[in-house]
Amino acid sequence: MGDMNMKTLKTLIIATLLVLPVLAGSKAKNAKMSSTELSNSRKIAQIAKMVKTLAPTIKESKKMNISRAIFNSSKKYGIDAKIMLAIIATESSFRSEVVSSSGDISVAQINVKVWEKEFIRLKLGSIDRKRLVNCDDYAITQMTKILSVIKKRHSKKDPQWFARYHSGTKKYKRVYKEKVQDRMRMIASI
Repeated sequence: MGDMNMKTLKTLIIATLLVLPVLAGSKAKNAKMSSTELSNSRKIAQIAKMVKTLAPTIKESKKMNISRAIFNSSKKYGIDAKIMLAIIATESSFRSEVVSSSGDISVAQINVKVWEKEFIRLKLGSIDRKRLVNCDDYAITQMTKILSVIKKRHSKKDPQWFARYHSGTKKYKRVYKEKVQDRMRMIASI
């Protein structure tokens, strides 16, 4: 029985010596991938810190879900994460169940009647109303699509183009812009 254990031990040592160089090579390969992942994780953590500043009582799981969704959408559509955060804070205070008097829904307060027609016209697909309310990352993606349309249309002539997310009328746009900018100042140094 003692010889059997010794043989098993020798086999394990030889197998380990053969496998270690392979593992070392894959670790080096993974180190390159993880530097990007590490950078992304830091950015998501920074966004999460901003969410916590704007919504101090938000649950950890919701904060992280929103932070990842904002990071991904911001990266994909080229919209500043701080603008997105400030709009969500202004629109819904990060609450998914909020419905406005004009029927805007979700954490992003999207007016489905208005934007559904526009999305179809622009061939951006349709908006799934149920998913909009039940899935924050979907709502944030749709919000970012809307912001990218607004930015493309208005950013050259209007440095506060993001205020058109709420309204195109001068009076409401001005008030909304001030609210969003107040929230952007809260997270400016993060």
